[in-house]
Amino acid sequence: MLNRRQAECVATMPAERSAFEAWFLHAESDGVTWIYLLCRFGC
Repeated sequence: MLNRRQAECVATMPAERSAFEAWFLHAESDGVTWIYLLCRFGC
């Protein structure tokens, strides 16, 4: 989903100081939990 709507997300950000941050949690069946952080910054 993030790749399909990337242009829409980027279009809503100001050109000078854009930022996007999302956190994702994934729990494995063996009890291990993974935390993913996705950031996009522009200049």
